[in-house]
Amino acid sequence: MSDDVRDARARQIAHDWSELLGTSIGVDADYRDAGGNSLAALRMVGKIRERFSAPITIADLVTHVTPNAVAALVEERLERS
Repeated sequence: MSDDVRDARARQIAHDWSELLGTSIGVDADYRDAGGNSLAALRMVGKIRERFSAPITIADLVTHVTPNAVAALVEERLERS
């Protein structure tokens, strides 16, 4: 997948985090520093699954805490399926 697609995904994930948390999140920001918690992460997993059809778990968001990291993981998971 191209860098443009990954960048677009990261921007969309950052936008979704921003909406969910009510604050601006950049593509390299740790969602936990913006007030994200396990309930927010659970909601975000649902958004990611719905938007990208990617098999993401709550545990993934514990280890992939920035939109860029999540976008890369989504790409990896989609390539495997």
